[in-house]
Amino acid sequence: MHTIWIIDHYSSEPKYGGYSRQYNFAVGLAKRGYNVVVIASSFSHFTHNYISQKKVTISKINNNVHYIYVKTGEYKFNSSIYRFKGMIEFCVRSWKNIRNIEQKFGRPLWVVGSSPHPFVWILAFQIAKKYNAKFIAEVRDFWPLELETENTNSIYKLFFGLLSRLERWAFNNANKIICTLPYGDRYICDKLKIDRDKYTWIGQPLDCKRYDILMNDKKLPVDIEKFIFKQQFICVFAGYYMKYQGVYEILSAAKEIYNDNIPISFLFVGDGEEKDNMKKYVCKNKLHNVLIYDRIDKECIPTLLSRCNVNIAILSDPKVKKMLKYGLSMNKVNEYLYSGSVTILGYFMKENEVTESGGGFSYNPHEEKLSDIIMKIYNLSELEREKIGINGRNYAIQNHGVDALVEKYIEKILLQ
Repeated sequence: MHTIWIIDHYSSEPKYGGYSRQYNFAVGLAKRGYNVVVIASSFSHFTHNYISQKKVTISKINNNVHYIYVKTGEYKFNSSIYRFKGMIEFCVRSWKNIRNIEQKFGRPLWVVGSSPHPFVWILAFQIAKKYNAKFIAEVRDFWPLELETENTNSIYKLFFGLLSRLERWAFNNANKIICTLPYGDRYICDKLKIDRDKYTWIGQPLDCKRYDILMNDKKLPVDIEKFIFKQQFICVFAGYYMKYQGVYEILSAAKEIYNDNIPISFLFVGDGEEKDNMKKYVCKNKLHNVLIYDRIDKECIPTLLSRCNVNIAILSDPKVKKMLKYGLSMNKVNEYLYSGSVTILGYFMKENEVTESGGGFSYNPHEEKLSDIIMKIYNLSELEREKIGINGRNYAIQNHGVDALVEKYIEKILLQ
């Protein structure tokens, strides 16, 4: 059986709330006769809790799919130096265990290094070299662009230069490059001059069948159920309570709409460093149309999104504008579109999947008001909103359905 090793520091099974991209591909590839091993950290970057306290944990998904969780150090904040330490620990400890992984699950023919951070590429390349396998570099963020600022600190410049060279090295040495960003070729091929034959765009996969099952089976927490039951029209944000996610723009829109006495409510579900300040904002402004709730089980998200009228996602940080111009790669947006509700995307590029799909509305957060977009949707008829939801759902199936993307993965990467 053909064996694939996928190395993704932040991946996990969906029940643990991490990136589910590799899980979806692994299960899909297994159905087509491949044996897949996913190597990830047992410390969740998202919940900041351990999946397991063991040094190495093996989780069997089915006979052909296994997760290997390697224990790394913990951290409370994503900007912490301990997060960087965890990146190095993950690579070192994974390398120390490759012999045991090989003995249990077989030598890899392909080694995929997926880059929530670029050090994974070094690990994946060395493993591929050891087993004479093909090295696949998967890129989700262009780190040099994300970190590029006017900072003149010599240490910062040195670190930035290191990442830039590491990125180019990985692309040059990869047999194939997978990019999750829809316009990533403009950076990798046009700007960096990497061979276009290496490049393939494969977006975030969505397991539509599983989504439908969860939407019908999973119940929401009691407090959320009570809030939804009392409201006529609800806008929801599900994600990280960070400034760059536009949480204060949403709260500002909620305040404006509340002061105008319009029956629109706002539900926040998630966690993050702005949580306490968001609650203070709500109390200070006496916003009775807002509920800021904790993170909920990821498997409850399909039910939540389908029960609300509008789903909101915003990426408005001007510091990463250079990176964002190559498109978005967000599971959240795919789930929003598939939910059947209307999606709002705050994003400075006119090219995006929300407008392309007809499944919602996008706006430039630096030039337009979110409250105006919400009111536009509120004033539509129920039939008009339903048609928009159907558009989004159909687009998500065609462009992000896991079955279609697995076939693309096999054709463009594994059979080349």
